[in-house]
Amino acid sequence: MTTEALFIEASPPLGVRIAQVVGLTTAGFLAGQTTCYSLSVAPSLMDAPAPLLAKQFKKNYDFGKIAGPAMSLVSSLSFGYLAGKASPSSPQFKLYTVAAILGPAIVPYTFAVMMKTNKKILAKAAEAEKSAEAPATAEASTAEEENTHALVDKWATMNLGRGVLTLASAILGAWAAVSKLEIIALRDSS
Repeated sequence: MTTEALFIEASPPLGVRIAQVVGLTTAGFLAGQTTCYSLSVAPSLMDAPAPLLAKQFKKNYDFGKIAGPAMSLVSSLSFGYLAGKASPSSPQFKLYTVAAILGPAIVPYTFAVMMKTNKKILAKAAEAEKSAEAPATAEASTAEEENTHALVDKWATMNLGRGVLTLASAILGAWAAVSKLEIIALRDSS
């Protein structure tokens, strides 16, 4: 007696497929980008002198403050649309709803947790733009916990929280997208 497993899948409408692809792609990309800033970009920038570090941070920040919220909005709208297409009592509805909420949660997280540090680093970038001081003396009078390197290090740690939010959104969206598959075991009667 053998047992075979078959995947039974009804083909979802084109709008649902597009929303799944867009939601998962933007959420996954944002999760990777956000985490990469903390684990790769910020540590590599730390080798720069303080004024250059502040300017490099500002350049990355200026890109991220537009791209991050835009991508989180796109993924949220996609997951929200998918939640609206699911039965309110289904696991997919719950998964897509939470995924839709977690993505844009990076915006209030940024304001509540990170904005004070962001402003301090951006002020250092503004000072660096105006200052003609040598890199070695630019922060000589700054307290250790307030120097540019310490602030960027602190920012990178806090930014991991945004990475967790976006990754959770991507995982929940992916789980909802694949959870509709059913596996049915068939038994051979021979």
